[in-house]
Amino acid sequence: MTHINRYITPEKLLLLAVICLGALLIRPFFMPILLAMITAYVMHPLVNTFRKFFKSYHLALLVSVTMIAVPFILLIMYSINDVNPIISEVSAFSREINNILIPLEEYLSAYGLDKFAVKIQDLVRDLTDYSKAQLTSFVFTIPMLMLHMVLYLISTYYFLKDGGAIIRFFNSYVNTLEYREKRMIYSIMVGLKNSFDVLFLSYITISVIVTIFAWVGFYLLGVPYPAVLALLAGLFGFLPLLGIWIIYTGAAIYEFLHGDVTTALLIIGFGAIFLNIIPDLFIRPILGSKTGKVHPMTIIIGFFGGPLVFGVSGFLIGPILLVIAETVIVSYMKFNIDINKNKTDEDRK
Repeated sequence: MTHINRYITPEKLLLLAVICLGALLIRPFFMPILLAMITAYVMHPLVNTFRKFFKSYHLALLVSVTMIAVPFILLIMYSINDVNPIISEVSAFSREINNILIPLEEYLSAYGLDKFAVKIQDLVRDLTDYSKAQLTSFVFTIPMLMLHMVLYLISTYYFLKDGGAIIRFFNSYVNTLEYREKRMIYSIMVGLKNSFDVLFLSYITISVIVTIFAWVGFYLLGVPYPAVLALLAGLFGFLPLLGIWIIYTGAAIYEFLHGDVTTALLIIGFGAIFLNIIPDLFIRPILGSKTGKVHPMTIIIGFFGGPLVFGVSGFLIGPILLVIAETVIVSYMKFNIDINKNKTDEDRK
């Protein structure tokens, strides 16, 4: 009991309560803040390069954040302009499907299967309404998206500006702890660093690559609105194996219904190979495991398991937690192996 009281003190309980309260307030903006931390970690070397060129650290920070902000703003503006045409395309697409279904309904009715014809009509109508609702909701979520973007940019600026001081202050505190506690905290920090490396290369970089590949492929294949579809493919790339196929399958169906069967098949083949199989099953786990110094299965399970447990935020939380978990467990086991080895060596002496 005395040993427990040594670690569980009123001061630590109060500190834990304050941390929980702060986490509760941060929770609605967890994703942009986490992305800002990752961005600041990745861009820190670039800021130092700009600092040497501009001879001003604040100007280097401003240029770096502007480099992030401008593409985001242009992309959102471009996407908003294409929402109304896409909604019109969805309506036209629905009408074309209904025209195709008329002969099918007559055929089903001739055999007394009117019930199935009605269900097909209802399904097409529901899918059309759902697509329109999702596209429309995208427009209405723009204000919240802009708020998250502003918070993301501000957080990135301050993480770049004060991140070094925060880390030095934290290290000063860690140095006051006992060796076991110090080693455990350092292993967590190493795991967090490794997870940031994994997320940048395995998530963000792969999504950017998928976006570029998708835009080039859709553009060359003549798919309408290639930039918007490529953006959606990149965003859906955060859902391993489950998201991107919706984009290229929808584009293939569109081409098929317009009579271009060859292009539809090419889109399916291109999407399956270059947007799903290669990035998700080969590049992502191999690149992530080498970067994060963890086993590839840790990366794969983190990508697939995170969203199932934590929802949308699990796309980032899952890999972070598993990378940290493996790093801490391995560090703890190595620590005990080293202790036992030292004891054995002393006994032999």
